Amino acid sequence: MKFEFFEGVGLGLGDSRDFQGIYYHEYKLKFVYIDYLDTYAFFFSRKGDRPLHDFLVDLVIESFRGVYRRSPRDSDLPLPDLVYAGCNYEIETGLKHDLGSLVKRLRSSDLFSYVLVPNSEIKKRYKYQFHERKLYSFHGRLYTLKEYFNAI
Repeated sequence: MKFEFFEGVGLGLGDSRDFQGIYYHEYKLKFVYIDYLDTYAFFFSRKGDRPLHDFLVDLVIESFRGVYRRSPRDSDLPLPDLVYAGCNYEIETGLKHDLGSLVKRLRSSDLFSYVLVPNSEIKKRYKYQFHERKLYSFHGRLYTLKEYFNAI
């Protein structure tokens, strides 16, 4: 397994089995395959996916040409992760099992929304959960990061 760290998130080349069951003190290694980078991103965390989420948000911001708005992390309001060119951007790690807050944010906005997920397996799970929550359609698109970057 080869890897590098960028601001608390590691990018590693290897098989997913290389990342399973690894702990550093009380921190569990969490990981997800990112199709756009053709590699795994991983990080140690007690709880939450904030380091990975911030890494993915920064990856999307690099594609923007112009002014964007990043929502505050501690807001209780149903705000999207990013707003750019009149569109909402929801960047998901795929590590949460409950999509309730995402569905709430999608339903509360009239803007076109991009929901970006790391890979096609997570995309399938989100499509299923959207169907289960009767979010058959929303004003937007569900993309993997690779699909998004290929489309822009």
